[in-house]
Amino acid sequence: MNYGRSENIRKVQVIAVFVVAAACLVTTAVATGHVFAIDDSMLLLLRKTADTREPVGPHWLLNAFENYTSLGSSAVTGLVLAIGIFWAIAEREYRSGVYMAVVYAGAQLLSNVTKILIGRPRPEVVPHLVYAGGYSFPSGHSTLSAATYLAIGLLVAGRECSVSKRMLILSVAAAISAVVGLSRIYLGVHYPTDVLDGWLLGAGWALVVLVFFRKIQRGRFGGHVKGRNEEG
Repeated sequence: MNYGRSENIRKVQVIAVFVVAAACLVTTAVATGHVFAIDDSMLLLLRKTADTREPVGPHWLLNAFENYTSLGSSAVTGLVLAIGIFWAIAEREYRSGVYMAVVYAGAQLLSNVTKILIGRPRPEVVPHLVYAGGYSFPSGHSTLSAATYLAIGLLVAGRECSVSKRMLILSVAAAISAVVGLSRIYLGVHYPTDVLDGWLLGAGWALVVLVFFRKIQRGRFGGHVKGRNEEG
């Protein structure tokens, strides 16, 4: 598991702090009810005025979002995680496998605990276009997709020396999570702030765990941890 030089991980650490802080701000805004009117308005903008059961846009867009939203489900992200861990074991990148597992499990836990603590009901201002149960905040699909795909993107990007290739890999990971989140809003099963906080929560957790693992790898928390190419 590698993510470049020390200055690169310091940049990641700074980004992680800002992302986590933003997640806390969004959570506070939702908990205090300051964004409810804005959330309702944004959901209504995506529905036809004459019939809120009908979303704006062509029918193929609805079909695309109905299919694409599953990329953030526990089943699909869990499968992606399993493939990633299998690859890590095959490559003897055991630390990378542990990293992905910790990110995924932590994202699930953070999402579920926050849902219980906030207790926000699902949107009622528009009909749901797909089934969704449980509490609304934060979006579990957005949290899991951000955490899972970003974690894998960070691992793959960390193996590249080219900055442009790193940016491309991370952009693809971000794009997958972005479309998953947008699909949840379009389908009426989440408020925009649910999705925003899910993105921030998942991405922030993936970055925090990455920093922690890199510090362990560099011996910041004690003795130096040997990598796959180091002999005892």
